[in-house]
Amino acid sequence: MFHHTPFSIIESARKRACQSLDGLLNQGFRQGNAAQAFEEIRDLLEALPLNSEEFALAVNRLASARQYHQSGEHGAARYELRLLRRSLER
Repeated sequence: MFHHTPFSIIESARKRACQSLDGLLNQGFRQGNAAQAFEEIRDLLEALPLNSEEFALAVNRLASARQYHQSGEHGAARYELRLLRRSLER
């Protein structure tokens, strides 16, 4: 039986968040897929052991990216997503 350590679960959530961000950045924004990806990323951010400041910044970047995307400002949305992606790399 395989046992996950807290570290492996955290790293798995971090990796999934990064993969979802990469998907949005590389595949562009498709209306249905983007909405689902934004929700998945938000859920994964909540699972990460970020301090209050890191979490607030990550959630704000994601919310800004979503608002830019909904306004058709895809370049600005990608910029926010790249900053968020960079902050998750450790």
